[in-house]
Amino acid sequence: ARHAMPPRPPPSFYQNAILEQYASRPANRVTLRQLTVLGKTLTPPKLLSSANYVRSELPVRLAHRLIAMQHLPFIVGVNPHIERMYQLYWEAFNAFRAVPPIETPDDNRRFCELLQAKMREHLIAIPQLALGISQTADHLPPGEADRFMNETLRSRIGRRVLSEQHVALTRMLEADAAAAAAGTPSTSAGLRGATSSSRIGIVDTRVVAGDTVRYVADVLESHFARILPDRSVRLPEIRVTGRPEITFVYIPEQIQYILYELIKNSIQATLRQHAAHGKPYTTGYDARCGAPATGAGAPLRVTATPARPKALPPIQVTIGTGESKVLFRVSDQGGGIPRGLNEHLWSFAYISKLKGHHFSRVPHLAGKIEE
Repeated sequence: ARHAMPPRPPPSFYQNAILEQYASRPANRVTLRQLTVLGKTLTPPKLLSSANYVRSELPVRLAHRLIAMQHLPFIVGVNPHIERMYQLYWEAFNAFRAVPPIETPDDNRRFCELLQAKMREHLIAIPQLALGISQTADHLPPGEADRFMNETLRSRIGRRVLSEQHVALTRMLEADAAAAAAGTPSTSAGLRGATSSSRIGIVDTRVVAGDTVRYVADVLESHFARILPDRSVRLPEIRVTGRPEITFVYIPEQIQYILYELIKNSIQATLRQHAAHGKPYTTGYDARCGAPATGAGAPLRVTATPARPKALPPIQVTIGTGESKVLFRVSDQGGGIPRGLNEHLWSFAYISKLKGHHFSRVPHLAGKIEE
């Protein structure tokens, strides 16, 4: 009998001459402080310098990720989801390295269009990676899947920050120029959000800790109002204690997303632990272990008496400070994390094997709470 031929490697997989030139260069790290300093003193020449930095930096970072994918075991690299990501990264690598030096505002405008197009294309990155790892983790050495995912996700965040910040700064400068030409007040404040004086591109130099928690709580209340079939079920109160007045420099969307996930998990756990069972209520999959909410695939059931809704224990978000740090501690009475899961708490490979296949229903993911 004829043996089946092994799957072919992804196109361009071994075309490394140019790729290795870029991969041999170190990625130049940028801090939030550097991003804000540039934005505070932004001028047209500085914007062009920013464009050329991003233009030269993105191919290097993409090259590092492409080489990392090439070092995966062959059976992992030819997984259709990993292969799709490889091709997406390869196309972006070629597109960015082909951009000539940016010398004029028109050059920069075209470059921003390319950045935005690639960011849209790469919205499939997280779902595709999760699917790929969920299907191939058994073929990777212990810890290798987690190392690969950690490095890939950190690189993705860094590239998006560089791209989004440059596009935002371009819009701000264009708005200022248009206002000056029209003899009207600058409209760039509207691009910077409600606290316009503290917003520099996507970075806010005065994120108010307590306001951030309250905003996330409002979004979660709206989220659960849409998915709870029993409108009489009351959510646990979210109490903010400590030092809610603290301000810090951060990208608001990122801290909002982190807090959203933590508090959402606390709400779900509190509902499961304390609500009476009765009418069906499904929150999806248990954030603690990826298993169905209750029983073998059964939905979590929650009910409350409409006349006297059951009061649930509050969720407490304590805000504090350390040396050059702002600390958020989310506490609940939802039963805690099963001891057997402690060692797997930060393991992408373990969680992906349990629930990674659910990403097949998620076509794209930007990592923002509005999704």
